[in-house]
Amino acid sequence: MAHAAARNAYGPRPCGCARSSGLGGFARLNRLQPTTYRADATADLPASSTDVDITGATITLTTQTNNAVYEARAYGDVDYGGASTALVRVKLLVDGAAQTSEALHQDGTATASDRATAAQEWRGTIPTAGSHTLKLNGTTGSASVLRATHTIITVTIYEV
Repeated sequence: MAHAAARNAYGPRPCGCARSSGLGGFARLNRLQPTTYRADATADLPASSTDVDITGATITLTTQTNNAVYEARAYGDVDYGGASTALVRVKLLVDGAAQTSEALHQDGTATASDRATAAQEWRGTIPTAGSHTLKLNGTTGSASVLRATHTIITVTIYEV
């Protein structure tokens, strides 16, 4: 065998081939395992007719490779404080760019005791390796509040 004499820091390999480094394979194995992150809103989002970041519902993470795939899920706790037909929206922003789908809730005859959960899932690609921010942004209407109590974002990253 031509490579039978190949050696590395750990001695001869059974296959006869040389190992390039002792730990290089472990970094790749870490990337193959999906990583999940979670952030809970820490403050209510009161009535607002413009898009506002949802305090606490932000995840900053680092990808090791280009074109990492993300799967994000958001749950918004919608609480009506009175009669309302307002549309409540929750958006996902990836590095500041709003994604196309939104979590929506609108009640045609909401009353002060109405409450609901708006949910949405997103899947996309992060084109470059490095630090990235995924966060929730929302709009509420008159007499509606997005409660921090059950408003969350979860993100799973897949890298190869």
